[in-house]
Amino acid sequence: MLHRSPSLSDDRSLVDGSLLHDVLAAVEQGLHDSDADHGPLAMALEAVDGHGVEVATRTYETDDVVAALADLDASASWLAFGVVCEGRAHPTDARCRPLHPPPPGSPERVRFGVLVDRNGTAVTGLRRATGHFDPLPDGPALGRVPDACRRVLGLPTAAPVTPIDQLFTMWWLDRLLEASLRSPGSLSWSEAAALHPGNAPASHLGRRGTTVDEALDASRAAAADVTWDRLRQLVAGEPASGRLVSPDLAAWMDTGMFSRELLSNLPDRATLLVDLEPTVAPAVAEGLRRTLDRWSRP
Repeated sequence: MLHRSPSLSDDRSLVDGSLLHDVLAAVEQGLHDSDADHGPLAMALEAVDGHGVEVATRTYETDDVVAALADLDASASWLAFGVVCEGRAHPTDARCRPLHPPPPGSPERVRFGVLVDRNGTAVTGLRRATGHFDPLPDGPALGRVPDACRRVLGLPTAAPVTPIDQLFTMWWLDRLLEASLRSPGSLSWSEAAALHPGNAPASHLGRRGTTVDEALDASRAAAADVTWDRLRQLVAGEPASGRLVSPDLAAWMDTGMFSRELLSNLPDRATLLVDLEPTVAPAVAEGLRRTLDRWSRP
């Protein structure tokens, strides 16, 4: 049972995974027992000794707790920081991408909790609509909320795992979909290629002997030369570029968190292709299939 005590000491040696699990479960149980609607709840483990712990909590009335946490003035004395929030669980594949199409009954309403200590150790738990708050397997906690908890404590998040040219490919497909919805079937293959954010087609398509496919490959190569951190710095320093991530959030995030935030804000490739197919001319659809197949080869 958690309790407050002004006499507690700041004994970091007592903070381990077992204690973190107990604190997280007790805070979540308190929310569950209250049976009241609430926004995300942030918690800070402020002190601990052999008799108990002291935890401070704060409730946010927001749909985006990550943006709210970016403004949090975290105390250097906090031993751990975490969040309990409502959300929806989407079944994913082996690469943690939402299944398409989603199975019946998904997404499922859940309550998720995470608590991270100063060493980067993270514990997580999940309560489904019916059931107990169950601890999730130990290991690196990935996702927007665990990333945000680490940034509150000034800790790094996991490094990017997706090559940046894949972001530009999905961004290209998203721009194609936007343009084709405005005027279905009107885009030519060269016009579709020129929408790639790598910007190479504008300088390559006019050269004698350069094919559209070669110009697209040049666009992809130009995109691959932009590092994730360079892109983060560009977004942080240029308000006009903050459509998917605001400049302030980009400045607060580190490279790994920024990469995952951008990728999560774009539909997955399978969904984009399904939506694109009926809106583009057959030549464009064939060019897309040919290009994406070529780019997917080792």
